[in-house]
Amino acid sequence: MADDGWRDATCSRCGVVSPHLRYALFYRVWSIVVYSQRTTVGGVLCPACRSRFAAMTALFTGCLGPWGIPFGILYSLHSLCTSIMGGEMKAAPNAALLKRVGATFALHGRWNESRTAFTDSLAFEPDVDVATIIAAPEFATARLLPPPPRWAPGQLVGVASLVLPFALFLSLGAILLVTDPSAR
Repeated sequence: MADDGWRDATCSRCGVVSPHLRYALFYRVWSIVVYSQRTTVGGVLCPACRSRFAAMTALFTGCLGPWGIPFGILYSLHSLCTSIMGGEMKAAPNAALLKRVGATFALHGRWNESRTAFTDSLAFEPDVDVATIIAAPEFATARLLPPPPRWAPGQLVGVASLVLPFALFLSLGAILLVTDPSAR
């Protein structure tokens, strides 16, 4: 999309214009025995892209993360829990983002989207200026748009990925018990 005043209200991955944007961070973890690496990925994302990031980071971490001791396991748990929650969303950056998004929609006369973004901004951080803006006459008839689903498919992949490494560990332990008679 060309920059016709919508730059602050678009997803950094797919370019969709949305009042439901969030600044969300995810973590990818990979480990080999005593070495573990955790990298941060994310950005300003719409709900669909947050779901994709949750799925991608959960699958990557679930398969490659917990194989390092001790940090691989700890980093993987943190990464998978973050994916399950739909990303790490810090209050200050999200409040500022949604304030810009609300202003962008208001400049284009899209009052429902603007009110939604401003209201979501207040949920992250109280702001007298934003509360004053929402009280303006233009917002008197504006409706809040429905929120995106709480559990997106990517988050469900995160739950499944949380189970995967631990099921493998338990399976390996059971195999060792069965094949090694001295372990009984």
